[in-house]
Amino acid sequence: MCPVIHTVHGGGWSVGSIRGFNGFLHALSTYTQCVVVGVDYPLAPDQARFPEIPEDCYRATVWASEQVNYKHVCVRVLIA
Repeated sequence: MCPVIHTVHGGGWSVGSIRGFNGFLHALSTYTQCVVVGVDYPLAPDQARFPEIPEDCYRATVWASEQVNYKHVCVRVLIA
């Protein structure tokens, strides 16, 4: 079983996307031999507003934790 790293791309909730972060996530997974879960979220202020964005990220964290427990991937989840 390998650990899970759950990430949320940077950008201060208003710029960036998971597409710009995919190369890093792939390298992180390869280097660490971990399952890496990357979260994309709607950007403020056009697509979402506070507190919707952090709540979306939280829901993704809960989902990832449930999948880890369900699929018996690992008991450790790192949020980065």
